Amino acid sequence: MSFKCNLCEKHNGKVLANADQIRFGCYGYDKKIIECCDCGLVQLYPQWTKKELEDMYEKYSLKKDFDGYKPVKTITRYLPTYISKKDFVLEIGCGRGDNVKWLKGKGYDVIGIDRDPSVQDYNNVLNYEFEEFEIWKQFDFIYAIHVLEHVEEPISFLNKIVDGLADGGKCLLEIPNVEDPLLTLYKNKAYEKFAWYPYHIYCYSAKTIKDLMGKIEGLDVKIIRKQRYGVLNHLRWLIKGKPGNINFHIPFIDDIYKIVLTKVFKVSDTLVVFAQKKY
Repeated sequence: MSFKCNLCEKHNGKVLANADQIRFGCYGYDKKIIECCDCGLVQLYPQWTKKELEDMYEKYSLKKDFDGYKPVKTITRYLPTYISKKDFVLEIGCGRGDNVKWLKGKGYDVIGIDRDPSVQDYNNVLNYEFEEFEIWKQFDFIYAIHVLEHVEEPISFLNKIVDGLADGGKCLLEIPNVEDPLLTLYKNKAYEKFAWYPYHIYCYSAKTIKDLMGKIEGLDVKIIRKQRYGVLNHLRWLIKGKPGNINFHIPFIDDIYKIVLTKVFKVSDTLVVFAQKKY
C-alpha cells in the first residue's frame, strides 16, 4: 500500500478500518481508515477524487445516519462568548444557516457561505466554496463548525482563513475528536463503525490538530476539549449499540461527567480550536 501521510509526509501507516467497517459501507468505494504511525493523524485513504466527492455531496442532504433520523436545528450556543457585536463575521460551511440566523437575531453582523446550492437564500446564506470565495473585506471573526474534517487540503484552507482575517482577528474551528470516549475509554464496536464517517477525510486528535495549526504562520492558538454528549447518549451506545435523536441533558450529573472525561481522562467527542491573528 503506497500510503503517504498528508501531515508529516511519512509512509508508515496502520489500517484501523476497511471499507465495510466505514459508515454506509463507504458507498462501495475501496477506501480505508489509516493512522499514521509517525504523527498519529487518522485519515481516509486514498482520498476522494473530485468526481467521487461531487457524486457523494449530491446525495448529502438525502442521507440518513440511522433509522428514525430527523434533521434538527443546530445552534452553537457558546459562539457569543468569542464574538463582539462590533465584529464582521463569516461562517464557512453554514448549511441551512441556523447559527447565522440565530446570531443575526442577537444583533451580530454575520454572513454564511456553503457549497450546497440548495441552501442559498441570498440573504443569510450564499452559495460558495470557501476556496473560491472572493474576500472583499477582511473579517474580524471567522468560524467553521464541523467543516475542517471534510477539507481535502487543510493547510491551504487555514491559510486562506488567516488571509481573510483583519489584524487581531479571531477564528474558531469546531471538529470531532478521534479521542472520543466511546472509542478510547469504552472501545464500543458499534460506535466505531458509526464514527468512521466517509465524508470525514481527516479525524483529528488534540495532538494532530495542534501539529496542523503549527504549520500555519501568524496565529496564536488554543485547543479546548469539549464534550457534547452526556450520560444518556453513552448508555444508549453501551446498552443498545445505537445512536438516537433524543439526547436530554441531565443537570449536575452530565456536568460532572463531562468534567471527568475532559479534565481527568483527557478525552472528548469534540475539539474547539480558537486562534487569533497576530498584529
